[in-house]
Amino acid sequence: MASRGSGYNSDILWTFNTIHIANLSVAYIDRHFAVAFEDELLEDWELVDSKGQIHFVTYNKDVDHPRITHGWMDIRRDFHIFSDCDVQFSYTGNSRFQITVFAGTCSQLSMQRYLRHVATEFNDTIFCVRLTQYQTRGSHLDLNAKFANLIRSKHINEVVLSGPNTAVVCKLLISDSPRSTKIGKGWKEFCNQHQLKEGDRVLFQVDHADADEFIIVFVNKCLCDD
Repeated sequence: MASRGSGYNSDILWTFNTIHIANLSVAYIDRHFAVAFEDELLEDWELVDSKGQIHFVTYNKDVDHPRITHGWMDIRRDFHIFSDCDVQFSYTGNSRFQITVFAGTCSQLSMQRYLRHVATEFNDTIFCVRLTQYQTRGSHLDLNAKFANLIRSKHINEVVLSGPNTAVVCKLLISDSPRSTKIGKGWKEFCNQHQLKEGDRVLFQVDHADADEFIIVFVNKCLCDD
C-alpha cells in the first residue's frame, strides 16, 4: 500500500542495492547495512519514492539473514514492474528509505550474484563500531566481547585491516588480567589513511577460519553488493 509523502529531501546515511525478482516474495537486504544500523532499525520500514509515495514493508530484524518479508510484492504492483529489476535503497534514518527502481531487466550477472547471496551461509561475522572522538585519535581500538572472543580464537598476534583506501598491518594487544583485546599499533595509521572521524560507522568483516589475519573493513554508505 502506498501513501503520499514529501519525496526526496533528507541526508543519506547508507546506500545499498537489491533486486526485485518476479517469483520471490522476499527481498535480500545487505548484511553490512543491517549490522551497521542494528541498534535502530524497526520491523516496519517506510520506502519513499521520487514522487513522494510511501510504501510500507516489514523487516525480519535478523542481521545474519536480513530480509524484507512482507509488502515486497506490493512494490511490483505500485511501480508497474513487469520484469526483474534493480532497486536502490538510500537510508535516511528512523527506518525510512528513499528508493529508486531502475526500469528494464537486470543483467544475468547481477541476478546470479543476488541469488548466490540469498543461498549463501556466510562463514564470517560482521562487527560494527560507531567511532568516538577518542577512538579516532587514539593509538588503539578496544574490541567488544564477541569481537574479542573471535580474534582470540585465532591465536594470532596481528591483523591486516583492508579498508577502501589501503591495507594496514596492526598489532594485537591481548591481556588476561584484566581481560582486554585491542587493535594496537597500526590503528592510528588506519584512521589517518581513511580520514575516520567521530560518528563514522566502521564495519569489520572477520572470517571464522583459524589463523586468518585478514579483516575487510567498510566505512559509511558503502554499496557492498556492487
